[in-house]
Amino acid sequence: MSATPRKPAKKNKKRVSRLIVADDLPPAAQAASLAISLCKAAKVDTFTELEEKVRSGDEKVLAALASIRLTPEQVDLISQNMFAVRAVGAKPPMRTVVVCHDCNAVLVMSGGATPKKCTLTRNCTGVTSRASAAVRRELVDDPAA
Repeated sequence: MSATPRKPAKKNKKRVSRLIVADDLPPAAQAASLAISLCKAAKVDTFTELEEKVRSGDEKVLAALASIRLTPEQVDLISQNMFAVRAVGAKPPMRTVVVCHDCNAVLVMSGGATPKKCTLTRNCTGVTSRASAAVRRELVDDPAA
C-alpha cells in the first residue's frame, strides 16, 4: 500500500478590505459615506446601533468589521463628523446626508432629488454633494495592512 502525498493545508486567509471615498466630497459627506458602508457590512441600520453592538461584543458584527481596515485619517474623519455619521441609515428607508461645499451645512435626506445649490444657508450659492456608501476594495494578501 503506497501512501499518497498530502496536499499542504490551505492557509485560512481572511479577506480584508479598505473603504474608498471620493476626495472631492466635504468631510461630513466622506464620514457619512464611511458610516453607511460600515453599517451595511455589519447589517445594522444606524451608527448608534453599530456602536452598541460592538460594545456588547456581538460576534457577527465584530466579524464583519474585522474584515475592514480604516485608515487613521478615516477614523478621525468619523469622530470629527459624528453629527453626519449619526444621521445616516443603511436600511430602507435609507437616510443620507447632503452637504454644501461652501458653508458645510448638512441636510438629512431619505429620498428625492439632491438639490444642486445650497438651500440651507441664506445667500449661500455653494454646490451640494450627497453621501453614498463608500466603495469597498479588497486588499491583496495582507491582513495587517
